[in-house]
Formats: sequence, structure tokens, C-alpha cells
Amino acid sequence: MKRYGLWVLGALSLAVGLIHATPWCIDCETAAPFGHVYTPVDDVLQVWLIVMPLLAGLLKLEKGWLAPLLMVAVQHIEQFVGGEPWLDFKGNEGPFIVLLGLPVCFLSLLLGFGCRYCYDRVRPRLAVRN
Repeated sequence: MKRYGLWVLGALSLAVGLIHATPWCIDCETAAPFGHVYTPVDDVLQVWLIVMPLLAGLLKLEKGWLAPLLMVAVQHIEQFVGGEPWLDFKGNEGPFIVLLGLPVCFLSLLLGFGCRYCYDRVRPRLAVRN
């Protein structure tokens, strides 16, 4: 799990992103950008963008620092599958995803690493008491 876990989570994210693409529209005037109709599944997929790096940190996956980069790459791929034109992507959504997605995903990864560090520090003390 430690060795290939990151790649499995990344492949799962990409597969779900390709099946149910969720294009982000930063400056849209319509309720259904690029023909996409909002569903509750969109919320689950957006939460997954934060949960996947968190899991990479909690599980101490090999090369876990790549998790935020993988999630931003998956989000970029989703934009084109969702039907977003290149000009809109280049001007609005592409930079926004990088500027917002990378810091949020890296913070999530750091939170996962921090929780795992605390768990590893507390666990030996609990084993001694029992």
C-alpha cells in the first residue's frame, strides 16, 4: 500500500474525474457553465481534492508530496473533458486552479503529515501504559 498507494489514489481520481467531469467556471453568467448541470456528486468530487492529499499524508505514502500535483493535474484534465474551451481555460480557470489548488492541497498534505507525526509520537507511550 505504501509504495503504490499514491498511484492507485491518483488513478482512481483520474478515472472518476473522466467519468463525471466537473468544469469550474470562475467568471460565468449562466447557471450551467459549458452545459454542465450541478449535482451533489460535484460536492463529493471537490471534497476529494482535499481528502486525497490528506490520506497521502496520513498513510505516509511513498512520494506523498506528489499528491497535490496529481490532484491539480486531474482538475486540469477535467476542465477539457467537461467541455471548457481553451481560451477560457488559459485566461481564467487554469491559473485559478493552480493558484488555489496547489496551496490548498499542500496544506491538506501537511495536515495529514502532522496528524501522522502526532500519532506516531503518542502511540509508543500508549503501548507502554498497557
